Amino acid sequence: MFQEMFIYEIILLVLGVAFFIVLLAGLILFIYRKQPISQTYLAAFLLPVLMIAYPSVTRFSFLNDLVVLERATKQLEENPEDEVVREELKKYVEEVEQRPIETPEHLAQVAEAKYWLEKYDEAEKYIDKAQEIAPESKAVQKVQKLIKDPESKKRVIKKGKVDPPTSSERPPSND
Repeated sequence: MFQEMFIYEIILLVLGVAFFIVLLAGLILFIYRKQPISQTYLAAFLLPVLMIAYPSVTRFSFLNDLVVLERATKQLEENPEDEVVREELKKYVEEVEQRPIETPEHLAQVAEAKYWLEKYDEAEKYIDKAQEIAPESKAVQKVQKLIKDPESKKRVIKKGKVDPPTSSERPPSND
């Protein structure tokens, strides 16, 4: 539940829930004693709701960034020459890296994106961390095979072009 959240978000969430429970207990006490409930007291319920909502919204934003990261990675894999997709992928990798990443699938996603951005050392660090957490994960194994294979690294050229792996798969290009 608290995976990939900053400590301040966890604290905000826990305090928001605690504050909500205290306000709810006070509301029940007012009703039990048949005392009037002020508008200010009811408005105070907004604060814990906001305290609870903020970490949830940032979590959904993070998950959305991961979806866009995966889509951009696939697009760059299909067309390594597309500089627009490359820049979009760089942007989303930077956004995702600002958050704590703890699940092996998310680490593998970032590693694959780093690989296609030709940042091999960083990709290896992410995939090694994912491998430590869940060595049996299929997503981790797939990306690890891609990153650790020396032949796949040779195919990616600095300019973003991919050489054909074998001459039998594609006809020779007329460069």
